Amino acid sequence: MLFRKKKRERLRSPKPTIKGVLIAFFASTAAVFLLLLAGLSLVGTAMALAASMPLFLVFSPVLVPAGITATVLALSLMAGGTSGLTALTILTWLYKRERSHRIRELHVQQVVFLYQKTKQSKTKQEKKN
Repeated sequence: MLFRKKKRERLRSPKPTIKGVLIAFFASTAAVFLLLLAGLSLVGTAMALAASMPLFLVFSPVLVPAGITATVLALSLMAGGTSGLTALTILTWLYKRERSHRIRELHVQQVVFLYQKTKQSKTKQEKKN
């Protein structure tokens, strides 16, 4: 295990691939859509809850429909929050993915640069000898 040959790593071109561009496009579109959906759901739920509070007090004998309404409002509030959390998760994933690709590209560029410099110094030493 200690003396195994290391596999050669492929050098990737710094150009973005079509697959990467499509992934980023659709993921960011989904994230923006989910953020908008979360915002609309949150605002709508808050307004509906504020509007329905006086109705709960006035029509307190009708507790079953009020309980159903409160449950629906709470579920829609949770759905809005979940959509927002999902959108933020997608955006965080996109950011980390892009950042790791850039770091990897920088490492590849450094390795190529060091390889070229070493090759140049070896050729200079061979010319001297």
